[in-house]
Amino acid sequence: MSREQLMAGLFGQVFLLARRWEALGDRELEGTGVTTKQWMVLAATGTLFDHPPSLKEVARALGTSHQNVRAIADRLVARGLLSLERDPGDRRVKRLHLTEANRRFWDARGDRDREFIARLHQDLDDAELAELHRLVAKVVERAAVLLQQG
Repeated sequence: MSREQLMAGLFGQVFLLARRWEALGDRELEGTGVTTKQWMVLAATGTLFDHPPSLKEVARALGTSHQNVRAIADRLVARGLLSLERDPGDRRVKRLHLTEANRRFWDARGDRDREFIARLHQDLDDAELAELHRLVAKVVERAAVLLQQG
């Protein structure tokens, strides 16, 4: 296969992988009232920051738009899993705060999420997993650079 064919194939495979993982995640979360995208916003809010992040910070971390995170956050606020509060230093900024209901949601999940993620990668040995992680991180970083360039 030529380099161009490989790149085009990879582009399609990554989109297909994202769609399938989202569908599998939604199936795994069935009955919780939370979607995979909502799960990702909750996980990012709780693990990627040492402070209540702004909508913009979460959007940047997840590679999506402020409007998308706002729509997802609004649904999570309605479910009581998040609260949105204005930043006391800048009233234009809204920060995501995890709630007690959020803690109970994760507690109820127990090891299920770790087991789900492990099943997604069970066909990879440790070396393959490390190499895939390295390569995907490299491609993700390149995409971030291209987005910043406009």
